[in-house]
Amino acid sequence: RFTQRTEKYGLAGLFTRQGETANSSTSNFGVLRYLRNYGRENNVGVMLTHRLDAENPALELASNNNTTLTIDGQIRPTSELDIQYLFSTSIDEQSGNTGFAGRISAGNSTNKYYVGWVTEYTDEAYNPGMGFVRQNNVIRHNPGGYYIWRPKKFDWIRRWDPGVFFNFTHD
Repeated sequence: RFTQRTEKYGLAGLFTRQGETANSSTSNFGVLRYLRNYGRENNVGVMLTHRLDAENPALELASNNNTTLTIDGQIRPTSELDIQYLFSTSIDEQSGNTGFAGRISAGNSTNKYYVGWVTEYTDEAYNPGMGFVRQNNVIRHNPGGYYIWRPKKFDWIRRWDPGVFFNFTHD
């Protein structure tokens, strides 16, 4: 494991080897992440993951390489407006598939309210060898918001955030 962080950037790497078991072959996992801060409160990052599963003839498992490349970031034009994005692609040697996934969100947050929108996309072929995918071949939207209420008459309620969020998906 390696990590290094300054005010301008962050760099991290991890390598793990999982030994063979009665039910699985040897696997090697690697992650490399770089994050660059720019402007007052903005950043952009890139992450590369790779998983190598060794061949195991006794279990009839072929070797396989799975790689993902992800770009993500945050843009804050003002202290109240926040935009976050993530775009990822996966390449799986065994299936021959290249898949894509992404997420973009925008929100406006003040001391009185929050309102925002999140959209996520995952195509049918997206398959990260490390981690999981909630659902393939889907687009999900999540708009909503809440009011920040700080009642002065009720000492036992410091803050209450009544609001509404909607989830809708389509594939």
